[in-house]
Amino acid sequence: MARHLFLILLTSSVMLIGCTEPLTDSDNEDSNAVDNGNDDVDAGREDTGREDTGSADTGSADTGSADTGSADTGSDTSQDVVTTPPGPGTPIGTFENTYYYLAEEGAHSGPAEATLYDSSCDPIAVVSSSFADAACIEGTARLDDGRVINYYQPCSCGGPCSYCWSVMDPDQFPWGMGSQVNPLEPLRSWAVDTSIIDYGTVLYVEEWDGLALPEVGELGGHTHDGCFRADDVGGAITGNHVDIFAGSRDMWQALEAIFPTWSDFVVYVDSPRCEHL
Repeated sequence: MARHLFLILLTSSVMLIGCTEPLTDSDNEDSNAVDNGNDDVDAGREDTGREDTGSADTGSADTGSADTGSADTGSDTSQDVVTTPPGPGTPIGTFENTYYYLAEEGAHSGPAEATLYDSSCDPIAVVSSSFADAACIEGTARLDDGRVINYYQPCSCGGPCSYCWSVMDPDQFPWGMGSQVNPLEPLRSWAVDTSIIDYGTVLYVEEWDGLALPEVGELGGHTHDGCFRADDVGGAITGNHVDIFAGSRDMWQALEAIFPTWSDFVVYVDSPRCEHL
């Protein structure tokens, strides 16, 4: 009985000892997996922290991008300044216009009966009265032989309008001569009253700026810049009256259809738009 009891007790002890056996390798691996999971979470948090810091750096880069935007704004402002046209200059008043041109002998008919003289009363040419009258009005003319003559001074030689004439160098004065021994330039030269506008003054008229000039013979066919120059005087040019040198009779007639005689223009001086003259 005691033996049986001892065996029973021994068996119970063995069973109790079996219940307290150490963890197996598989159990250790499960435990390590849990620990490693924690490590991964920690490591992931650390990585996330670094990425957040990088994101802050990226934010700084975005601030730099904002600076670049500011630079672009400055660039746009600079472009606006460059494209803004300069002002017209200083206004000196409103003026009325007429036109004059180089009279051509070939444009007139009639018998040759009027003698044109030089300052020594030597005859230059005998022409039609119609052409002689045109030459007296315009003050400059071209003969059929190609010579250009210009009003020189009043004289008593007996020619039409009591004018004496000078023969011009055709290379230097192809369109005639202004009052200061300067060549006249079609669509640029004006005759003015020098008590109002000084000789040689550069003038600007907004209405002419951008005007597409008609092509008439060897003249025109381009865009006018609105700039003129006081190159000449005339006996009938007084006060706020300017005489625009059209170059030819045909060009004068073409301009009459655009800006008729006695049109009004505000005239400017010191215009930055005419600095090329």
